[in-house]
Amino acid sequence: MIGAAFAIAVNRRFGADATPAGIAKFVATARASYDGGDSLPALEMEGLIRAALGEPELAGNITPDVALGSELFVLTRLLQKVSLTQEELDAFVAEAEQTAAEYM
Repeated sequence: MIGAAFAIAVNRRFGADATPAGIAKFVATARASYDGGDSLPALEMEGLIRAALGEPELAGNITPDVALGSELFVLTRLLQKVSLTQEELDAFVAEAEQTAAEYM
C-alpha cells in the first residue's frame, strides 16, 4: 500500500519531465527542512523516486527497511505540499488501494 501511494504521489509531483537534478533538489530541500534530515539516505530517496518514474533498476540494491522509511518520508513531504481536501485524500487512498491490489 505504501509503495503504491508513493508511486502515485511521485508521478503526480514529478511527471515525465522530471530530471535527476530536479529530483536531487527536491530531496535536498526535504532533508534540510526536517530536523535530523542529514541522517536520511539522499541517494536512496532519489533512486526510489526515479524508480517510480520509470528507472526501476535504481531501487534494486536498496534494502526493504531503507526503502520503506524513505518512501514514507517522501510520501509525507509530497502530501504535505499539496494540502489535499478530505475528499481528495479519500480519492488518493482509494487509488492507492486499487493500485496495490493490482500488484498483490
